[in-house]
Amino acid sequence: MTPAAAHAAVAAVPWGAAALRALVVLTGAAVAGTALLRPITGPPRPAAHRAVLGIAAVAAAGTLAWVPLRGTAVAPAVLQAALVSATALLLGRTRVAVPCGAVLSAVLAYETAPGRGAAAGAVHTAAAAVWLGAGVAVVLAERGTRSLALRRLAPWAAGAGMVVVATGLAGTWLDGLRPDAVSAGSAFGRVVLLKSMLVAAAVVAGAAVLRRRAARRASRVGLAALGAAAVAGTALAVLPVPPAPPVAGVPLLRTVLLGGEAVPVAVVPQRPGTNLVHVGPHGTHMLAVGTDPGHLVPVTARRGTAGGWAVVTLPPGRSRLWVGHGGTAAALRVDTGATASPVAAALAGPDGPECASAVLGALLAGSAAPPASCPADRLSPGDAGALRETVAFLAARRARTLGVVADASPRGRAAEAVVRAAAAAHGVAVTAGPSAVRLVVAGWDRADAALRRLVTGTAPTGGMYLAPWLATGGLLGYSSGAVVALRFDPYGWPAQQYTAALEAAVPGAAPSASGFAAWRATRHGPPDGPAVLYAAAQVSYLPAELMHEHGASGGWVTGGRLTAATPPLDGRGYTGSRSR
Repeated sequence: MTPAAAHAAVAAVPWGAAALRALVVLTGAAVAGTALLRPITGPPRPAAHRAVLGIAAVAAAGTLAWVPLRGTAVAPAVLQAALVSATALLLGRTRVAVPCGAVLSAVLAYETAPGRGAAAGAVHTAAAAVWLGAGVAVVLAERGTRSLALRRLAPWAAGAGMVVVATGLAGTWLDGLRPDAVSAGSAFGRVVLLKSMLVAAAVVAGAAVLRRRAARRASRVGLAALGAAAVAGTALAVLPVPPAPPVAGVPLLRTVLLGGEAVPVAVVPQRPGTNLVHVGPHGTHMLAVGTDPGHLVPVTARRGTAGGWAVVTLPPGRSRLWVGHGGTAAALRVDTGATASPVAAALAGPDGPECASAVLGALLAGSAAPPASCPADRLSPGDAGALRETVAFLAARRARTLGVVADASPRGRAAEAVVRAAAAAHGVAVTAGPSAVRLVVAGWDRADAALRRLVTGTAPTGGMYLAPWLATGGLLGYSSGAVVALRFDPYGWPAQQYTAALEAAVPGAAPSASGFAAWRATRHGPPDGPAVLYAAAQVSYLPAELMHEHGASGGWVTGGRLTAATPPLDGRGYTGSRSR
């Protein structure tokens, strides 16, 4: 489950269902632990067996009652209820009771191992079941046999207790808890502290039992403390886990919970000084970020993108970034290291969102390398070739005039020079006339402005073509009829892997050509092919059965899809028309 999906699931879990789940886990663990210790305790006396059967009945009934509250599948719940019942009924048969107890313990461990430390959580739950079963066996032992039960079970209870403590510490560390204000201030951290105190109380009570100081009372206190710790442990499965500690100097992508809603947050480049923070992608209303919870900066929309953006100055080393919504705020750990980033100035400018998209693409592909440059810093050979082939295509279609929309970035200036040279080679005049075809080679910000003018009817009507780096949902989503030249198949397998990784990390985020290029470069994907002209088509009104191809309901074009308008271009232009 992705971070955003996990937090959304947390917000949807009713606390009534969580309480019932805690009862199921507590009673089920007591039955499982009692069965696992059957070879040590010997045959259960009738009164003790009836008590265990009663506990099992509660566990089975609770398991079935939990289904409508949480939406759990009926079949697994019925199997778990039957397993609890069978384990309790077969306590008198050692060869059957022990395997049943082991399977039941594994089922409970699977259900109660939240967060990133799932393996440690599974061992933790199994050991807690043994410890709980030992407590139940001591409490239910007959008065004259309690000392014997204590001697037999003490090593097992002590060993299980040490495993519980060790795996509890390991699990909390893997879940991201640290001795800092972020962990201590979270609900997850407070419940972990409560659980730790209850486990410590159970350990103290167990020591008192071993020393035979009020053994019966101490055993009851220890069992109660251990049961309460188990309940607290089940609560952890429905609480949002604090964000994991950051890696120093590596761009940060985390999710925070604000007002019951999961909000993805990206911090690029997470270095000392200027950083670009992206919050979203859904909406910017009342969202703010900053290093001081009392003085947060509202995020703003950027042209050609979704979500909110803010430029924040971060200090060297470890600190906190606050994300606020209304009157609430959540803290993120940041660790900027000691070295400033060479892309800080670019991130603060109009090309910052595209740079952040490229950094995120590399991060999703597994790269921990700090960004050394931004896409707008240079014109790649592949993009230059795509522009030449676009001009050749227009010339072959008898376009006599061509307008260029560029900007002052190094890529924009180089792209304009390439377009002008190609136009001259094909006899196409570069002009700003009203009937000229427009080729946009600027960044996202200026391209968005040009597309808005086209949509509102205030731009020339000769048609609009986009440079490859302008393939992103924020620009292609306009019903502008614009065409973009791409050297990759946006619905091919590599691009699908990138869009799936992006959706898993930041649900709703739009993929971009720059993000895919960084992702593919990190993954050493296939090289660029010849350019193909794609048209953005809005197809959200079509019936669902006609939208199955290439995942047309979203992705590169929100509510639509990219459709190939030409076969691969070869640089000499193409005068026919064929879709693929």
